[in-house]
Amino acid sequence: GCCLRGYQGNPQAVVSTQSTGFEAFNLASLHKAPCMFTCENNHYGMGTSDVRAAANPNYYTRGDAVPGIKMDGMNVLAVRDFTKHVAEWMRAGNGPVVAEIETYRYYGHSMSDPGTSYRTRDEVQEVRKTKDCILMLKGYMLEGSSSQRLN
Repeated sequence: GCCLRGYQGNPQAVVSTQSTGFEAFNLASLHKAPCMFTCENNHYGMGTSDVRAAANPNYYTRGDAVPGIKMDGMNVLAVRDFTKHVAEWMRAGNGPVVAEIETYRYYGHSMSDPGTSYRTRDEVQEVRKTKDCILMLKGYMLEGSSSQRLN
């Protein structure tokens, strides 16, 4: 199998705006290739939010004949379970999948993008406080109720 990643906001991204992505979807679907096309969607591309840059920001729906799914990339256990199910799907000969993994970028895209002009400090702090993947996993581990799922 294979996994091709595209980053939302990058004009060269496999699953966003370039036609080669759609060609790859078509060929993978035609040959039932065990391939997971992954779009890591942090909702910003160099200062522009996804809803301002894309007519359809639901990237997981862009596969046409390839089934797609959107998931919370900030939940470590959900990512693990999702990856397990997709691998089983592909091993069973069902072909490719388009995965949109929603995540959050705490910092700017690069040195020239501090990430402070298009979102507020309050937004970043709220995400850190309520959705940080490491803090969520720590909580799952400490509360013990999910310890069975961690195995």
